[in-house]
Amino acid sequence: MAETFVPISKVVEATATAPFECGEYDRKSGSCTSISRLQLAGGKLVNDAEFAVAAGTVIRFGFAQKYRIVEGWACADMRAGRLSVTQAGTRKETRRGKEFVRRDLAAMGKICAGYFQIAPRQYQVRFRTYSGKAMPSKDTVVQFFEQKPALRP
Repeated sequence: MAETFVPISKVVEATATAPFECGEYDRKSGSCTSISRLQLAGGKLVNDAEFAVAAGTVIRFGFAQKYRIVEGWACADMRAGRLSVTQAGTRKETRRGKEFVRRDLAAMGKICAGYFQIAPRQYQVRFRTYSGKAMPSKDTVVQFFEQKPALRP
């Protein structure tokens, strides 16, 4: 299948029966580096995501963000999302993990994500700034699943 841009509203529609977006799926372990659920509400995209970092022990985070839809791309200021700790390590490890995640989100800043289908339920997500400048270092591949996969750091 040739790579084809798909507006985010169509991605949500096409994956309604497989709502778990898995970042960087590893077939051997059946796990992902992030798991998101995308929903459309009032003309905006709502993303509830979870991911983990290893800071001695694995610390799991939740991240909720609302995106504006611009020409089919999902756009948001990543500094404005709601970050929560869902599984903590020691107080020091959790604080370090949270600082790391906040720095990463701040570095992303205002971005847009575009979905390009590469296979059924599989997309390359490309990132760009609000002004349209490509951010290829952030690009990733996601796959959608009916059941929630395992999460790994």
